[in-house]
Amino acid sequence: MTTEIKRPIHKMGPIQSTLFGIAFLTMCAFGTSITATLLSDWKMEKAIPVEIKREEKILKITHYGNPRIIGRFFDLSDNTVAAYIPEINAVTSGPLLTFMSDSKIIESVDHELGHFYSEQFRIKHNIPKINTKNKYARFALEGIAGYFEHKTNNLPDTYTGNSQNLLDVNNIYQLYDGSYHFVKPILDADINKGILYLLKNIPTENDYKNQEQYQKKALESIVNKQ
Repeated sequence: MTTEIKRPIHKMGPIQSTLFGIAFLTMCAFGTSITATLLSDWKMEKAIPVEIKREEKILKITHYGNPRIIGRFFDLSDNTVAAYIPEINAVTSGPLLTFMSDSKIIESVDHELGHFYSEQFRIKHNIPKINTKNKYARFALEGIAGYFEHKTNNLPDTYTGNSQNLLDVNNIYQLYDGSYHFVKPILDADINKGILYLLKNIPTENDYKNQEQYQKKALESIVNKQ
């Protein structure tokens, strides 16, 4: 005769249930973060070599090799699309890249490759490191990157802002669309000489407020170096 041994069923109390729920949701979120990271990195790795060749053809430049591509685990609330990290010469993807259309991914990659190019250009020409905490320096660098993004993808210049307003780097329209509008005539004249001028003559607050005057000086410098 077999004796059945009944095991006691341990029910979780309210505190245990809450802790279990938190642990479960954390694991799900972590798994989603890993998936998003891997997918973003894959899209970035796939796009960069293609866009380097496309930029070289359209912009008539020669890239300085390829940037490193590094992955990172991120918080899904992070609103980063992609970023270039000059200290390690690497491009990294953000969580938003995972959910973007292919055309928007390409535009983002072209933008970051603009940062990559201008940084390698700076090093090659022995220009001192740019202080990106200076908002006008950042404005110039974002303009160069925006030029790569806009020109490679035939995007229009739609900026109609007023430069008499103080530059607010938290204003996306000012920082990205405005900076492209600022550098466009300079880089249209000669992309490499224009970048050289921008990096050697970082705009000031006065230059920002008098953009046509800065552009005129830049164009005169480019013409004189022809």
